Amino acid sequence: MATIDQSNKDQARKHFSTGCEFQSSAAAQHHLANLTQGSAEMEYRAAIRLDPKYVRAHFNLGTLLQANGDADGAARSYSAVLRIQPDHQAAAGALGALGTMVSTAAPSASSTSLRAGHREFNIRI
Repeated sequence: MATIDQSNKDQARKHFSTGCEFQSSAAAQHHLANLTQGSAEMEYRAAIRLDPKYVRAHFNLGTLLQANGDADGAARSYSAVLRIQPDHQAAAGALGALGTMVSTAAPSASSTSLRAGHREFNIRI
């Protein structure tokens, strides 16, 4: 497994910070929400590419995707958080809350069944 060098970690944090700025901008300026949220999503994904174990970037991406109605994408992001940091309470809670929304969707051929707490639900991958 390749080690993440400090330069990549620094760049990842820069993308994360930019994503946070876009996301809070979107909350303050509703008429630009789609544009700035799309930019925030790109920044979080860039941070994750540079540092795949960046828990905060995965979590914020999940929060953003959930706010935009992408329950499957949010569940994947929260699951990534829990793979990296199994005791992350907020991700576990968010994933559990998504269980109700995602479980009502019919499973597809490319679905994976996940168990969060006592709930089981399907997530399209």
